[in-house]
Amino acid sequence: MAHEWLADVFMFRIQDSLGLVALPIVYGLLVAAAWVAIFVTVPGEPFRKLVLVGLAGVAIAPVVAARPQMNTLVLLALLVVLTERIRTRRTSPVWFWLLVPMMALWANLHAGFYTAFAYLGVVAIGSVVELRFGSSERALDRTALLHLAGAMAVAFFAILLTPHGTTLWTYPFATLGDPVTQRSLVEWRSPNFGNRFLWPYLLYVVVGLIGIGIRRPRPDTADLLLYAGTLAASLFSVRHIALHGVVSLPILIRLWAPARETRLSSVFAAGLVVLSLAGYGLQVQRIVTTNESAVEGRFPVAGVDYLKEAGLDQSRIYNDFPWGGYLLWNGITPFIDGRTDMYGPEFLDDTLTTLFLREGWEEQLVRYDIETALLTHTAPLTQMLEIRSDWDEVYRDDLAVVFVRNRPPNP
Repeated sequence: MAHEWLADVFMFRIQDSLGLVALPIVYGLLVAAAWVAIFVTVPGEPFRKLVLVGLAGVAIAPVVAARPQMNTLVLLALLVVLTERIRTRRTSPVWFWLLVPMMALWANLHAGFYTAFAYLGVVAIGSVVELRFGSSERALDRTALLHLAGAMAVAFFAILLTPHGTTLWTYPFATLGDPVTQRSLVEWRSPNFGNRFLWPYLLYVVVGLIGIGIRRPRPDTADLLLYAGTLAASLFSVRHIALHGVVSLPILIRLWAPARETRLSSVFAAGLVVLSLAGYGLQVQRIVTTNESAVEGRFPVAGVDYLKEAGLDQSRIYNDFPWGGYLLWNGITPFIDGRTDMYGPEFLDDTLTTLFLREGWEEQLVRYDIETALLTHTAPLTQMLEIRSDWDEVYRDDLAVVFVRNRPPNP
C-alpha cells in the first residue's frame, strides 16, 4: 500500500524543481521548525531550554532523514505545541478541532497518524486521573475533554479521506505486528547503544530519568505516562526515537529549565541561536558541496551507468535491497526498494532468503526469471554467483558487481 503517496509527490516536486540536494535541506528546515515551535511554546529559562532543545536535536539526529516519516515527526510536534497551549490555558480547547483537517492531511502523508490518537488519549487519561485524584493545573478540564473527545471521533473518520479508505484504519497495526519487518529491518529493531551514534540519545534518556527522579515539582500523570510510553516505544524500535524526543522535550524543559529569566541567560540563549544558525548554514554548505561524492560512495552510480550502456537496464534485475530507490531514480525498475510496505512481508522475506542464501534461495530467481543481478561485493548471493556456471560476472567496481545469466534457469 502506498500509504505515503502525498509525501512521495511532495518530495518528487522538491527534487524535480530544486534538485536532489534540496531534499535534506527542506526536511532539515521542517524538523528545525518543529524544535523552534516547542522552544517558543514551552515556558522556561532560555539558556537551559536551548541546551535541552540542542541535546534533543542531536539525540534524534541518527534517525532524521529526508523520508516520509519525518512528516509524522513534524505534525506530532505541531500537535504537542497545540496541546501544550491548551493545557496551560493559553489557547481555547476549541482549537482541538484542528485535529480533523490535520488528520486528513496526515493520513495521506504517512501512516504514523495513530501517534496523534495515542498522544491525545494519554493526555486525556492523565487529565481525568488528575481531576479525580490530583491537583495538576495542567490537566484538561471537562470542557476541554469534551472538545478533545469530539475532535478525535471526527478525526478518526477523516482518515477515510485517502485513496485507501477503511484499509488505512488497520494498516499501521499490520506493520507493527509483522514479524518479518520487525526482524529484517534495522530501524525496527531495538537500539544498540554500543553504536556511538546513539550515545547522545542515551544521554538524553539519562537526563530525563534523573530529572523525573530528583527535580520538583514532579511531572503530572499525563506527562509521566507520555514519557514512559514513548521511552518504551523508543527502546522497542530505533524508528520511535524521534517520537520520544518530540513528546518528552516539553517535559524535560519543565524539569530542568523552570520558567525564570535573567538578562544574562537571554544573552547566552541569543548567542546559542546565532551559533546554531551558523552551524546549520555550514551543514547546508557541506551537503551542497559533498552530495555528489556521497551518492557515489553509497550507491552504484558507475554500475547503473554500465547497465544502461550495456542495454541491461530493461532486463529483469535482481538488486541489493538498499539500492532499489537509486534504480528507480534512474528510471530502472528494481526488484525491491526501501518501500517495503509496497511489496508485503512475504515478498520481503523471500528476497532476503535469496540475498542471504537461506534454504530455497534460488526459487525467487527462477520464479521471476531474473536475468541480471546488481549486488554489493559482500552480499552472500554475490559469492554464490561468482562460482555458478550459469551466471557470468560482466562488471565490477569498488562498490558493485553485475552478473548476467548465461542460460535459462531450470524450472
